Formats: sequence, C-alpha cells, structure tokens
Amino acid sequence: MSLRIGCSFTKKGVEADFWTHEVRDASTDDYQLSRFNHDPYRSQSDSAGPAPRHLYFDEDADLMSLCANMQAFLREQKVDALIVDSALDLRTSAP
Repeated sequence: MSLRIGCSFTKKGVEADFWTHEVRDASTDDYQLSRFNHDPYRSQSDSAGPAPRHLYFDEDADLMSLCANMQAFLREQKVDALIVDSALDLRTSAP
C-alpha cells in the first residue's frame, strides 16, 4: 500500500509547469503524489490587504472556493498527507 501525498503550491507560468511535472514524476510505488495549484485562488490584494482570518470570517468568495476545491481534491485523491508550498504573504501589514 502506498502513501498518497497531496502537494499544494502557488506557482504561475513556467514555474507552475515545472512543479506540475516534477510532482507527477516524483511518484513511486511507495509514494503517490498528486498536485493542486492554489495560485488561481490568490487574493488580488497586496500584503497590506485583509489578514487571512478576516477573509475567513468575512467568507471571502475566493477563499471559500479554495477551501471547497481543496476538500474535493483531498477526498477525490484520497490524500493521506498534505504538503503546502506557498508564496502567500500572510502579514497583516507591511513591516
């Protein structure tokens, strides 16, 4: 029985293509990797925008869509573990 690992990342363009192929090609008999690019769900706001907790409590449409699609991904892929690589800036204000 292999471990099913979900790999979620925030990438665009050539970098997204690279990650997509690398994750796909990294699967072995013991580890089955599947990918989820969460870049399309990134807020259009900059780092000075609302903190993620405010987006959650305000039920931001993009965040709610990300959550629903991530849940579907985890369920459909039968993921045992999730690795997230995110370039999101989660600061509530600029330094």
